[in-house]
Amino acid sequence: MDIAILLLPEEQKRPHLSHYARNWAEMLLKAKTQENVVWAVDTYGKPFLASHPHIHFNLAHSGRIVLFGIAEEDIGVDVEFCRPREYSALAKRYFHPIEQAWASINWAERFYEIWTAKESYLKAIGIGIRKKLSSFSVIDENGKLLSPEGSWYFFPLEMGRIVPSYKGCVCTLRPEQPSSIQIWEIKENHFFLSQKIDKTEDFSVL
Repeated sequence: MDIAILLLPEEQKRPHLSHYARNWAEMLLKAKTQENVVWAVDTYGKPFLASHPHIHFNLAHSGRIVLFGIAEEDIGVDVEFCRPREYSALAKRYFHPIEQAWASINWAERFYEIWTAKESYLKAIGIGIRKKLSSFSVIDENGKLLSPEGSWYFFPLEMGRIVPSYKGCVCTLRPEQPSSIQIWEIKENHFFLSQKIDKTEDFSVL
């Protein structure tokens, strides 16, 4: 499993963002396969590689961050800009009671940890928002991340070292943490690798 982060020069309008994200993801997939790739979409609207069905990927974006994951099994990723919200009202609507109780101790710190884990899980299982968010919990009573069902593993990403006020999460079927995280940037409309973090570092405090 490999994770890559694209830092956009500034928050992009949706057409520009989609253009950057698609081109960057395609570049990474070509580097992985050493071949041209053919995209397709399944019945739930989740993109996959028709040309390389054994390679799984997922993409998420928020603000200036695009998060991308590649694996040999199902994978889901999510990233969020941590702006102030009506935490209690949102949690009452979308969080399981266990999650509500734990997050209420420190809304600003814990809300997005839970939110990104839930979103990454739904994307990993491939059904998106068709599963009611409040119907499952991604933590136990002590706040430890755990699989709602099956054998899923979560890898939270605290991105303060890269860019302030973002949290992310990766959900996958393997217990091993990512082999590396690549940090990419854009200069003169070209992508360049600015940093590579290997698995000896703590990804949870990026």
